[in-house]
Parts: sequence; structure tokens; C-alpha cells
Amino acid sequence: MSRVDMPDEEIGIRAYHIQQEKAVERAIEKIRQRLSDSWKELSLHEIEVLRWVLGETWATHRRTDWDEISFSSIKLAVVLKVIRIGDQIVNNEKPGHQGFNEINKVLSTF
Repeated sequence: MSRVDMPDEEIGIRAYHIQQEKAVERAIEKIRQRLSDSWKELSLHEIEVLRWVLGETWATHRRTDWDEISFSSIKLAVVLKVIRIGDQIVNNEKPGHQGFNEINKVLSTF
């Protein structure tokens, strides 16, 4: 399908997902740099949950609020808390809206 054949809606959706992926990657990189050697203690599963949580959080935040989160200041304990809440959401141990409200409160302190 060429650009000419692609509906505007599909272009918009793809652009949205690209923006989301880039925002999450920047946040992950800042967190990774902040945690330094502690980052290596995180399992692949924990990193995947963190990536998913950040993606969902980005999707529900106003861009100005997202841009104000200082990911480069987040400590390991906070990252682990966010991951734990994300795991609870994924495992249906906590309703998504409740979990993301908790995550938003945690992240808004940075």
C-alpha cells in the first residue's frame, strides 16, 4: 500500500504509535541511566512490564504532564513499585483504572 492508498486515519494512528514508542524509549533510557548498575538487576519481564506501563501512562497523560515527569530522577524503589503495580494489573489482581491512578500518583511526584 502506497502513501497515496493509505487512509488518513491509518496514517494518524501510525504516527501516534511512533510518538508513543519514542516517548517510552526516551523515558526508559533516562531511567536506565539514572539506575546505572541497578538497572542490570531488573529482569527482562520487569523491563517489559515497565515499558508497557509507561506506554499506557503516556497514552492517558496530557503531553505537558508527561513532559514534566523527571524520569532521570526516579529511584529503583519507585521503579519496582511501578512494576509491581503493573504486574498486578496484568495479572488481574488490581483493576486497571485503580492501578494506573496509583502509578500516576507515584510518577507525578517526580
